[in-house]
Amino acid sequence: MLKPEAIVWRLREEWRAKLLVCLIVLTIGAGLHSLVTGSIDALHDISARWQWMGHNLVYYQNSVYGNVSITQRGEQLNFYESGLPMFSVPNPDIAFNEEVIHFPILHHPSPRKVLLIGGGIGGTLEQALKHSVGEVHYAELDPLTIEAAREYSPQSFLRALDDPRVSIEHVDVSILGAYQVSERGDLANWALPTFTTATASIGGAMDMVYGAKQIWVAIEHVSSSGEPRIVQECTYPITAKGVVSKVFTDLAVIEVTSQGLVLREVAPGVTLEEIQKMTEPHLVIADDVKEMGF
Repeated sequence: MLKPEAIVWRLREEWRAKLLVCLIVLTIGAGLHSLVTGSIDALHDISARWQWMGHNLVYYQNSVYGNVSITQRGEQLNFYESGLPMFSVPNPDIAFNEEVIHFPILHHPSPRKVLLIGGGIGGTLEQALKHSVGEVHYAELDPLTIEAAREYSPQSFLRALDDPRVSIEHVDVSILGAYQVSERGDLANWALPTFTTATASIGGAMDMVYGAKQIWVAIEHVSSSGEPRIVQECTYPITAKGVVSKVFTDLAVIEVTSQGLVLREVAPGVTLEEIQKMTEPHLVIADDVKEMGF
């Protein structure tokens, strides 16, 4: 026979369970009503205002890649992607922009091409164009970022987008490092062959691999001991199988295809025979193979 306090506890838990079910039903009902009546936009606006409470929200838009939001304080516009700050205009972080651009470019004696990944509208693209470069390839994942910037950014920040040296690419790509890549595109980048849980963790690599449409790998062509990093079969713990589409090394650009590994570009002063000797699988030489541009 149950004690009185046990009966009270059971009744309380049953009441909580019923209340939770009622809340779920009401939430689903409100959502369906909003869809039917067309008031879903109003709910969306309320949700956005609540999320950015205390900020002057001037722009809020969702896309397949996340959310782009813009807040304003005085003349300053702050751009966010899925809640994370991207850049600010018209007074960006000049020190950050200069460090990101000038330090790496000045390491090259005569840079001809620049690859800028994200954030270019915030001033880094403008800084890159101060150098005598021939091409700047500006990669931005979400086209909505460019659209929002063209609508809200000052005209002085948009001139860089229209510079004839600039090409804007919207690419859904994850660029990762690796220990090994196999001829079928298997990726090994999270642990050495002898590892322990104390020294290795797969971390976010698997999420990045399966969250992007293309996976590009940037590695040195051979290890410090001279062993090929592009192999027939990975001997390191595999992160994911058959996901790599391109490999960029210090000596070559190689594309992973169903016909095998296709050599697309080679570094200046390196012969095709030398590339093959340092690559374990057989390489298919593209008809239009060219010298890598830096």
